[in-house]
Amino acid sequence: FSRQLKNNSRCPPSRVRLWTLHPKYLGPKGLIALWREALLAQAVLKGETVGCRYHPQLLRFKSHADPLATIGANLHAVHAERWRGATGSTAPR
Repeated sequence: FSRQLKNNSRCPPSRVRLWTLHPKYLGPKGLIALWREALLAQAVLKGETVGCRYHPQLLRFKSHADPLATIGANLHAVHAERWRGATGSTAPR
């Protein structure tokens, strides 16, 4: 799916789903989707991909002093929630 949008973005608005709610409210499929989308956002912020550069959901990360640290914190929270749900603790075994 490669549709040209505003600002030369090739990412349709429904493609990136970086939810504002805490990962504890997501099931396994939601956590996986959030993880994948956050990794995509991280690649965009690093300049490793040209798709989705101007996606509205990336604005909240770009507005921070250190966007990469912010998306990193997001990924850390998703990872911690995955382990909490799998083992009942907050750290991997």
